[in-house]
Amino acid sequence: MASSTVLQRIQIEALAENLTTQQRSTLTRMATALAEAERPVVIARPSAARGEAGMLLRELTSRLGIEPVVTECPRGLSDLKYAEIIKRYPESDCALVIGPADFSVGFLNENAIATAGRVLLIDDDGDPEPSRKPNLSVAAPVGMSLVHLIERLPGSTSIESTWAAQWPIEALANGSTSSEPLELHPLQIAAAIHEALQPEDIVILDGGEFCQWIRLGLRDIPNRVFWNGKLGAIGGAIPMAIGVGAAGHEGRVIVVLGDGSAGYHLSEFETASRYGLPFTAIVGNDARWAAEWHQQLARYGNDRAFETTLLPARYDRAAAGFGGAGMHVTDAIALAYSLSASLPAAQPTLINVPVLPIRSPAVLV
Repeated sequence: MASSTVLQRIQIEALAENLTTQQRSTLTRMATALAEAERPVVIARPSAARGEAGMLLRELTSRLGIEPVVTECPRGLSDLKYAEIIKRYPESDCALVIGPADFSVGFLNENAIATAGRVLLIDDDGDPEPSRKPNLSVAAPVGMSLVHLIERLPGSTSIESTWAAQWPIEALANGSTSSEPLELHPLQIAAAIHEALQPEDIVILDGGEFCQWIRLGLRDIPNRVFWNGKLGAIGGAIPMAIGVGAAGHEGRVIVVLGDGSAGYHLSEFETASRYGLPFTAIVGNDARWAAEWHQQLARYGNDRAFETTLLPARYDRAAAGFGGAGMHVTDAIALAYSLSASLPAAQPTLINVPVLPIRSPAVLV
């Protein structure tokens, strides 16, 4: 553990002494409830899964024999990364929610989570009032709360072996990923990235329909993944990659984005080139605002799509014009070769990949 992390943990443990008597009492009861649970689930807001709080979160869930579910997807309960676990939320006999009781946890509705079980809520000032009254709730800083839970958790727990078997999340089973001439299936791109990944690589995802497939295909990787968040804002991946490099990250950076997302900050390839901040960006190019296009087709019919298509633009050429490198590939073999060539390169690279305009796999849930 790095010295800065050790210092941060010591600081959090010291601050935990500032919890009020009422907060301590509630958290102690929560620890007891978690230890007694046979089918526990811990669901955490993204900020609770980062930094020292994230390490504490993983320590807590490891003691329980599970892993945390992080509510980082704008599709809420249709998040394909945790699909099998989310389907079993109602069976949980004790659900600890660390974050707001919003759409990502079905507003704590009995049909969505812990139908006949207990709900424990650790939220913060300003978070919405839950529509279902939790069995135990406390508004307290996440790090302090996790320290107290870990300290009060008994040495043995009661988890069912069949429930614990849901973790770790398994790689996606090989299914049909047929492509068309000159167009790849998004899962073929995910497979190529999966094969190329090294432990220190950071992956940044930015997009709607296309990146939902990529997230599904990469759901089992241990690497750090930055995502466009539970509110679904797109367009920030290229600046984020520059930020990762500027912050001194020593590993490689892989950016995956749709062509709609690419249009927001493509010119920042000039910034990355000027400052010598390399990354590899893969643009899944289906020549449309896919989320809106699919919604229009579903609601109004195939002849009613309006202003949601784009040109099959050559984003690779644009990136090269801004001082980076550009590649255009139309098959899986060429993609694997392009990744192997671009990832060790000393300049930012964009790989333009025509992809099938298929709907997000979230509709399959």
